[in-house]
Amino acid sequence: MSTMDIFPSQSLDLIAHHEGFSATPYRDTQGHLTILYGHDQDASPLCSEAVALLQSGEATRAGVVQLRQDALQALTQVEQFAVYPLLNPPRQAVLLDMCYNMGVETLKTFTNFLSYLEQERYEEAAADMLKTLWASQVGVRAVEDASIIKSGIMLPNLHSVG
Repeated sequence: MSTMDIFPSQSLDLIAHHEGFSATPYRDTQGHLTILYGHDQDASPLCSEAVALLQSGEATRAGVVQLRQDALQALTQVEQFAVYPLLNPPRQAVLLDMCYNMGVETLKTFTNFLSYLEQERYEEAAADMLKTLWASQVGVRAVEDASIIKSGIMLPNLHSVG
């Protein structure tokens, strides 16, 4: 089984779409040193494979390698939520995207949102997530994630990161 098989369908594409790609380090809106697909270098260094690929001029491949590594860490965290296995793959992808972006500790504070998901009240869950500080910080990402939560359908035409 490849690492791609363990992720909900198109979840890596959704994260990549929302994070964007930069081969050059930059400071994100919170001041964190960030590179590739939203990797926070202040929180953790790049994996050795991504470093080697960057050094050899293969930034795009480095980005995908690090994206998979970071998403795998987020996946192990979201799988701890009781609601996670009950969701369809697009909704699972949103939880993974949110965890990748904000971290599991912040996601745990979204108690109303998570409760609505458990009750299959997806319209309320989507509305609730749009009322958060996170939504005001990430803008379109929150709107798109809320749309997926509400409909259960993945965004069309996501670019595949492979």
